[in-house]
Amino acid sequence: MPVLSQPDCAHAVGLLLLLQVCWSPFSPSRFLSASADWSVRLWHEAQPRRPLATLALPGARAEVADAAFCPAAATLLAAAAGNSLQVRVWGSGGRAHGC
Repeated sequence: MPVLSQPDCAHAVGLLLLLQVCWSPFSPSRFLSASADWSVRLWHEAQPRRPLATLALPGARAEVADAAFCPAAATLLAAAAGNSLQVRVWGSGGRAHGC
């Protein structure tokens, strides 16, 4: 797993409790963070202070426990939240789908 090359990455998320980080199998400079603020963020290591996208889990009302890229499709990612592990899948359009 790559090591974050930018020391400011820790500063970018501020006081958010990160629960998971997942590197893209298609682009080694991109990664996801799952956090206690009910969101998933897509990052590029060259932009440590600003996520490329912030995705919310509508109705989850709980921390995002895990996030992952689809290993077979570069445009899909998924996240799980809450004690019931509600799962959301996003496509390239940014629209969430419940599972």
